[in-house]
Amino acid sequence: MTEQKTAIVTGASRGIGHAVAQRFRNLGWRVITVSRGALPQQCPWNAELNTHVQLDLSNLDEITKTVAALRPCWEAPNCMHW
Repeated sequence: MTEQKTAIVTGASRGIGHAVAQRFRNLGWRVITVSRGALPQQCPWNAELNTHVQLDLSNLDEITKTVAALRPCWEAPNCMHW
C-alpha cells in the first residue's frame, strides 16, 4: 500500500499559496495549510483529509507552540482541528 504524502503550504488563504495547496490536494496529497488568517469560505478543503493552521510565521513563540502541538499529529491525519 502506498503511503499518503503530506504537504505543508504556507500563505494558503489566498493567491499562489492557495493555488499550490489546491494542486497538491488534487494530486491526492494530505495538505496542511498555514496562514495568518482563516481560510475563505470558498476553499474546498475536506476536513477529514486536510488541515488548516492559523499561524503568524513572524512570531517565533507562536511557531514553537504550534510545532509542538503538531508533532503528535504526523501519524494521525485526522487529529488536528484548529
